[in-house]
Amino acid sequence: MKNLIKTLAIMLTIITLSAPLYSQTVLFDRKVKIDSVRGKWGKNLTNHFGVYGGFGFVAPVQQSTGAEIIFGKASNLELGFIYKRRVFNWFAVGTRAYYEIFNYRIKQTADKIFPDNSSSVKQKMVMQNAGFAPYLRFTFGRHGNIIGTYLDLGVFYNIVLAEWQIQKGCADGFDKKKLNYDYMNRAYWGYQAVLGRNMFSLFAKFNAARVVKNSVSSVDMPPLTVGLRVSI
Repeated sequence: MKNLIKTLAIMLTIITLSAPLYSQTVLFDRKVKIDSVRGKWGKNLTNHFGVYGGFGFVAPVQQSTGAEIIFGKASNLELGFIYKRRVFNWFAVGTRAYYEIFNYRIKQTADKIFPDNSSSVKQKMVMQNAGFAPYLRFTFGRHGNIIGTYLDLGVFYNIVLAEWQIQKGCADGFDKKKLNYDYMNRAYWGYQAVLGRNMFSLFAKFNAARVVKNSVSSVDMPPLTVGLRVSI
């Protein structure tokens, strides 16, 4: 019995002393480190969600005589959310949801007919819109978990929430600011292209539908807006 106890004690001692040596070689690891698993949310992973802001100018192209804008003073401010779902390494689909303000500064020319034919020192039409813009994204080059270089092609749909007519220095001597003037269509749509790298991008939006109601005037606002966006 004593010999058995001595033998067991010697074996236990040997196992205890040799355990650190065997522990240096991992034959099978059942636990996978968390940071080694590829996540589903990230700038270049399966899903990406972000916030962005943009500022642009209404370009003086395809202008209607009688409703010309002042380039550099006709602007667009946009704040929104963006979602992207990657399909392939080079291709993704997504959408933007946003709130925006258009400030159409109108030239005071002799042939002006919109929003009226009176002369002012300053006159502008202001619109507040809510919209969404689905898009297809094409990504260029190899990169890690960053947005990288991309081209977005898509459409947008805007719902007009409110509109103002603002005039200063009117011929009758009274400044005017009128809310909910029924000049603009309640909704319109168009095309959009975005060329970007990481957090910065250039955008161009082109209205495919009229902004000004046909029943109000035969003229319309210029359809093209170009500018810069920054993603947060």
